[in-house]
Amino acid sequence: IAIIDDDKAVRTALQRLLRCAHHKAEAYGSGREFLKDLDRHTLDCLVLDMQMPEMSGLQIQQHLSAIGASVPVVMITGHDEAGAQEACLAAGASSYLRKPLDRSVLLEAIERAISSFAERSARRDFKCERRRVDVVVSAVNEANLEIDNREACEHTRAENRLEALLDARDVFLWHCA
Repeated sequence: IAIIDDDKAVRTALQRLLRCAHHKAEAYGSGREFLKDLDRHTLDCLVLDMQMPEMSGLQIQQHLSAIGASVPVVMITGHDEAGAQEACLAAGASSYLRKPLDRSVLLEAIERAISSFAERSARRDFKCERRRVDVVVSAVNEANLEIDNREACEHTRAENRLEALLDARDVFLWHCA
């Protein structure tokens, strides 16, 4: 779990809380610092502060979406603004929590975000696998149809040859009679 908050005291407290709850937690003081380190980790969840200098939590979330990085987000804020919650949730955040944070509410929001993301990923993986199976089944059906067509053509050619031979026999017998 990555914690991105410009307030060192908040970062430290959240990191301790998450570690006590048996989560591996990394803390970053800015969005730029986090994004520089992004490739180093496989993340289960992000806890993003909404209001930070340089890059807001929403901007970080939007940047991750733009580069195709899919990770659940719990947005936190100490300065709630009109429309901010709706914007964060519309951008894909799982939760939007106001500071001061209740420990149990935060931990529940993180667990919910992780499990919801895992379920969506499993459904997406299942759909992708289902599409692969459908493609294979379609290819097998096409191959079977082609084989059936070849066999039908070969059968028709054999019937035509037999018919020609029978006609030639009849003509021969007629000439011999």
